[in-house]
Amino acid sequence: RNIMVEKGTFGLADPAYSAFSKQGLSWAYNPKVEGMYPQNLTKAAQSLDEAGYPVGADGWRFTSTVLCDRGVSRSVDIAEILREQLKKINVNIVLQLLDKATSDQRTWITYDYDLWLGPTTYGSDPSIGIQRYYITKTGPPAPFTNANEYSNPEVDKLFFLAGGAIDPKKRGQYYREVQLILMKDLPTLPLI
Repeated sequence: RNIMVEKGTFGLADPAYSAFSKQGLSWAYNPKVEGMYPQNLTKAAQSLDEAGYPVGADGWRFTSTVLCDRGVSRSVDIAEILREQLKKINVNIVLQLLDKATSDQRTWITYDYDLWLGPTTYGSDPSIGIQRYYITKTGPPAPFTNANEYSNPEVDKLFFLAGGAIDPKKRGQYYREVQLILMKDLPTLPLI
């Protein structure tokens, strides 16, 4: 994350450890998420071995693609950094740099991608900006919503309770619980 901030944004961003912004949503941010996944290449390689992804004869554990909007240079730069970092554990990443319309269609409507890297906007309140990425969908695919088809009834419940709570302390409590679940389930991986 620090390399992505330094090299991918020239220091204009901060490392992200949650879907909730530490600066913009400090009242709801859960600092406990920050230490959940420290970089540990040995442990990562061991976990991949245990999951059935040993290094093959070609030197790779597997190949995956990262879809990215080629018009967002920061995303392209960060995708290239991610590719270089994953090489360290023998994971081959192929970048698919597409125009915005194609990238958006494949990511948000048809779910035709392995991994997607790009900016998201969250707005000033989690009930408006963040929950749409994580609550269980009940309708057809819609742009900038839950493209992972993630579904966790507890997350749905906590977002519902937080959205209806008037007391900011209670709302923050629900959102802090959501973050711990999201970082355990990892439907998305916040980077910067």
